[in-house]
Amino acid sequence: YQRRVHGLTRFGITKQIIADPTPSPPNKADLKNYAAEKRRALANGSASINLGTRSIPMWVDPESRGSILGLVVALQAAPETPVPPWKGADGLFYEMAAAEVPAAAFGIMGYIGMCFATESGVTDAIEAGSVTTYAQIDAAFSSLG
Repeated sequence: YQRRVHGLTRFGITKQIIADPTPSPPNKADLKNYAAEKRRALANGSASINLGTRSIPMWVDPESRGSILGLVVALQAAPETPVPPWKGADGLFYEMAAAEVPAAAFGIMGYIGMCFATESGVTDAIEAGSVTTYAQIDAAFSSLG
């Protein structure tokens, strides 16, 4: 691939051809940083959380994790605590029974655990030399979202 830079011939400037530099392959640090950013983006996004009989698209960011875990604690201390409609990542509100709240919390935390486990596996593969491209990292994380 060559980029053409056009000059103004009427001023005595001619065009020249300048070759683009060949990008160097990413090093291990670049790949590990990319994998960490992939994990961070997924862990701050959303996932479809299975509640047994249905799935809800839920935010899995730290604020949402704290909110659902806080609701689990509140329900353990006072089982009569009302469960408010939960806003899904799709913008809709979902009613949850008190018994579904722990399943939602476990589902969210399980998803976060899978994000970290995937990053750990990718990091090991980078160190071993079997992952050498960003596309391979994308492929490793593709099942998570």
